[in-house]
Amino acid sequence: MLRAQLDNIKLALEQSSGGSSPKIQPGIKSVQLELAEAGLDDDLIQSITNDVWNSRGSGTASAGEGHPSIRDAALESIRKRLRFAPEFTAAPGNGMRAVVFVGPPGAGKTTTLANVAMRECLGRRLSVRILSVETHRVAAQEKLRSLAKIMGFGFTAANSMREFIEAVEEFRSKDVLLIDTPGFSFNDFEFAGDLIQFLRQMTSKEVHLVLPASMNRDDLLLYVRRYAEFQPDYVLFTKLDETESRGAVLAAALEADRPLSYLAAGQNIPEDIQSPNWPTLLGKLLRREKVATLSAA
Repeated sequence: MLRAQLDNIKLALEQSSGGSSPKIQPGIKSVQLELAEAGLDDDLIQSITNDVWNSRGSGTASAGEGHPSIRDAALESIRKRLRFAPEFTAAPGNGMRAVVFVGPPGAGKTTTLANVAMRECLGRRLSVRILSVETHRVAAQEKLRSLAKIMGFGFTAANSMREFIEAVEEFRSKDVLLIDTPGFSFNDFEFAGDLIQFLRQMTSKEVHLVLPASMNRDDLLLYVRRYAEFQPDYVLFTKLDETESRGAVLAAALEADRPLSYLAAGQNIPEDIQSPNWPTLLGKLLRREKVATLSAA
């Protein structure tokens, strides 16, 4: 399957460029195969290949003076396509900031909210209220209630949209509202309509789409498209410790076309959440030794 994908990429590249130098093909092909193995789709790999070709100059076989290596050029192409969210900068007295976490069931929204509360709010002396709008996952609400108590933050469990709307109005004087929402799957997304409409009317909010890195690429892309109705401002990935692949994460981030806000791995609070960074995102994308060996062949 990977070989067929690579052959398709090679054919498309040759057709679009009118033929390529045989000297550069071994190195290009090895990187293309690595990207395919990582889970990137054909169109993205072809686009990255074109960037590599342009950055090195047509017909250049090796990384000479002024030319990046094939591997570095491919990684730079990916870097230019991604954006990172600004650092969390809420300050007391600047007005309410509502931080909303949405995403599919099991994505890790509740743990992520607790991580952000401890990492970004606890040490800044912010007045914080944690809200959970949930109609069927009582255990998740109780987990947040316990964590909120430990951190010294107030907590409200809303069991209906009416209770949620009332809670938002009641706590508008807080510096930060951290809002946990239900996870809607493909089959029950129709029940998200009221929440979507209310969030669209809220001011001073930011919506973070929480996605599990361990999910396969096709399902991640489907959820990105489905949750576009929430109009997310940022995307963040959890469960990076449950997969070695980064291709699905990159494909979903590029599909969402939103800045990355956080990366999370594990259940430890707050040690297992961090700001997005290139080593975590790209460090396992290409295997340096293999690429170097194949490029020299």
